[in-house]
Amino acid sequence: MKKKKLDSKEIGLEVGLLIGRYFLQSDDLHYGYWEPDVPVDLLHCAEAQKAYSDLLLK
Repeated sequence: MKKKKLDSKEIGLEVGLLIGRYFLQSDDLHYGYWEPDVPVDLLHCAEAQKAYSDLLLK
């Protein structure tokens, strides 16, 4: 049986997603859209990610 080669990019994305889910309670892997009244910090990252997803889906 042939071993499947692991793709480091795919592994990195999976790790990033797991970290985002755990620390940010978010399933998004982008920086987000920061509204002018939202502070640019880690605490508001999930809010900015949701704002960007909402903007894309309009």
